[in-house]
Amino acid sequence: MSFRKFKEIIEEIASIFPGQERSMYPPLKESLKVLGFRAQEIKTDVSLAKKKGIPDLAVVIKEGSLDYRWIIVEDKAQKGIFRDPEKTKKIFEEKKHYLFIETEWFIFVDPQCWRILPIFAYQPLWDATRVFDITKDARELFSFLKINLSPEKFKEKKQFRKFLEGDISNIGIRSLDSYREDFFETLGRSFSLLYEECRRVLIDLAENWKKDQEILKDLSDIFGTREILKFEPVFGPAKDFTFLQKGRIPDWEKVETNFDKLRRSYVNNPIFFKFVYKEFWIQDKEIKEEDIRKLAFQTSLILFARILTIRFLEDYSFFGKRFFSNGGIKAFEELKKQFETGFGDLIR
Repeated sequence: MSFRKFKEIIEEIASIFPGQERSMYPPLKESLKVLGFRAQEIKTDVSLAKKKGIPDLAVVIKEGSLDYRWIIVEDKAQKGIFRDPEKTKKIFEEKKHYLFIETEWFIFVDPQCWRILPIFAYQPLWDATRVFDITKDARELFSFLKINLSPEKFKEKKQFRKFLEGDISNIGIRSLDSYREDFFETLGRSFSLLYEECRRVLIDLAENWKKDQEILKDLSDIFGTREILKFEPVFGPAKDFTFLQKGRIPDWEKVETNFDKLRRSYVNNPIFFKFVYKEFWIQDKEIKEEDIRKLAFQTSLILFARILTIRFLEDYSFFGKRFFSNGGIKAFEELKKQFETGFGDLIR
């Protein structure tokens, strides 16, 4: 690996004018080749134009019969655009559909800087992102790439990729004493991912709840009380509204339409609907960001504890077969065939 060659290449990238993104492809490919990747492993949206979901550049390594999209590169010929973390995050949101389960790096390149973002299980690790100035940090950038994004580093992850394909021979063979620090670091990262996903889902649910709130306000004005829902009569098969004395209402059809809208929200997520109705609507409180964070933390903590408990029981053969650690993604996709009522019941 030649730093001199690498420096010449990134200096060529620095000379690209605005609007010439495609002109960045050749030097970017050469920079990846300097790291040791073969030409056929460096794909572009031109070379793969007939396929869907292709980023500007990607390092796709073939191992056996499988292709691994390990690195994704997004380039913009706008000087310094990736120095701005908010602009970078916005672009990432537009491009994150390029990620595969095995993708570990997302590189943003403009004529002034490289921003390197680690990826874990589809999730961006923004706290670990690194930004390198092309002119000032060239050697540091080269060293970072050589250590973390080289073909040799990819080969070190072979055991994990075998697990994704279904190999469970290495489960439970390492002593915790030897890997204690890595173990707890992985636990912390896994919990963070679970928490962020719970929080994201709750934010979406809270946004939908605002529409239900407006309907509830209209109905409470009509009936003169906030306690207008009896869940079983209204949301059950009979749709029994008799307790509401509907004869007093001049526009009952509109009221019934509103109840139907609430019923759909309830059916989509009965547990959340009942919770926010009783804890927030009846008590005349708004859902705040702090409420979402608290509920997300409690939910993810419960799920995480139950998942770890099941893993412990699996490792000590309390079950006849493994469910969480039974061969990675390939086997995980088959889980729905093993449960009549769905995988979620296992952790309830």
